[in-house]
Amino acid sequence: MTAQEKIRLTWLVNIAVVCLGLGIMLPVMRIDANDGTIRGFIMAFITPGPSSYSILSSVWALIKKGIVMDVILGSIIFLFSVVFPILKLGVFYHTLSGGTPNRGISAFVHKWGRFSMLDVYIVAILILTIRSLPGGAQIEPSWGLLLFTISVVLSLYISSRLEA
Repeated sequence: MTAQEKIRLTWLVNIAVVCLGLGIMLPVMRIDANDGTIRGFIMAFITPGPSSYSILSSVWALIKKGIVMDVILGSIIFLFSVVFPILKLGVFYHTLSGGTPNRGISAFVHKWGRFSMLDVYIVAILILTIRSLPGGAQIEPSWGLLLFTISVVLSLYISSRLEA
């Protein structure tokens, strides 16, 4: 790898770090339940009026409930959406700064870090599902989803360049 490519990849890692930090803290979607005019089953899941959800606030809401399945789901989302991307970007920094990459950790991060796209899939499915429900619920993706997706795509690209 040339010095110029290392510099370029280091810049991309920096951009990915900023996008990841903002992506997990900013709202990933905004749901407007049409000021409570929606009735029935869906109201068990949506609060009336506009609500915004970030990855971290969603994880915290799941874990705070204390219901076993919610805690497990929140933990899985936290692991794949926060811990793995941070670990992966740390491995990239270590490798690009001249450190000797540990083969086991690098292989682990490369293999399992791909699942950090899990959040993007979950939000996309949720948006599709809510848009297809009757009652006029509105759901819009927000900046957090875009920034998180950029971070994940950049990390996949950086990973492929470092593996080459």
